[in-house]
Amino acid sequence: MATTPGLKYVVITTLSCVPALVTRFQFPLREQQRICSNFAVANVHRRCYDTSNGIHADESGTAIDGVKAKGSYSYTDDDGKVYTIKYTADENGFRPIGDHLPTPPPIPIEIQAALNQIALDIETGNLDDGMYISYFENQLPLCIL
Repeated sequence: MATTPGLKYVVITTLSCVPALVTRFQFPLREQQRICSNFAVANVHRRCYDTSNGIHADESGTAIDGVKAKGSYSYTDDDGKVYTIKYTADENGFRPIGDHLPTPPPIPIEIQAALNQIALDIETGNLDDGMYISYFENQLPLCIL
């Protein structure tokens, strides 16, 4: 059986690059100090762990009628302050809560009054479709001779 010398060179060169690619994209493993619990049974899960650099994470949830989870995580920033985030994740999205997270400004009084009026109109059935009806639309056209 005859072999092509060029083909051996391509195969050997290609195979020699594979370890370099594998080691290039590996992430360093963080040593875990403690795993509180980590289980998933019948669409219910619970995770909890602490790492050697001070990260703490805790989550519990269900996968019944969509995935729903509640949990928290905390970490120490470079300034030495511990930041904690509590969250809920469900059909309404991911909703984090934390003292350091920005909050929206308050709704101006005029806009809140308009929103309240809209809600009241919907509740009472007083709906304005926004169409303008002129007084003259229902009149016969005038002809000047």
